[in-house]
Amino acid sequence: MFHNKPEQINLFPIYSYKIKFGNLISEKECYQFQKDYPKGEQVTNRGGWQSVNNIHEYFTDFTKKLEHYLDKNFIPDGLEKGEEAPKHKVDHMWLNINKKNDYNTCHDHGLSFVSGVYWIKSPKTGRFFFENPNLVQVIQGRESNHFPDYSVTYVENKEQHICLFPSWIRHGVEPNLTDETRISISFNINRNWDKNW
Repeated sequence: MFHNKPEQINLFPIYSYKIKFGNLISEKECYQFQKDYPKGEQVTNRGGWQSVNNIHEYFTDFTKKLEHYLDKNFIPDGLEKGEEAPKHKVDHMWLNINKKNDYNTCHDHGLSFVSGVYWIKSPKTGRFFFENPNLVQVIQGRESNHFPDYSVTYVENKEQHICLFPSWIRHGVEPNLTDETRISISFNINRNWDKNW
């Protein structure tokens, strides 16, 4: 009779990071940006308003702090002695303003290194979710306590926090079912080993 407990081994884990980032961009600034550039774009948003994807040139303080944070905290393993760590740079950044019943369809962010979302104002509904990339697991749909089956998983939308995730993983935002406006900023970041980048 075996009495030892089984050791859990994580196969192909996918990491996401949540970081308290502080109140760096105000609701007032977001509404002013929307007023200055009212046209917006239709991309993944259904209803709501989404800005052009170069607002990192407008919110420069936030952008610099974000890049510095990644430079300091996301250093690759296995650097050779004297080798400099890569620098991180925001390639795209856009503002999302979702009112009641607005949502974002499931999508990915293509070829960036990492993507993320910064919640400025977030009601309790309109959850942010990730879609399970393991299609075999989703299709088979077999579940038990030891082998759970998740087709999606949710991350709490917490104001003044950032969620970082691999750009290739599909994600979306459920409908906002409240009368409160949901405001967030999304972004893509790449890294480069060229110090002159």
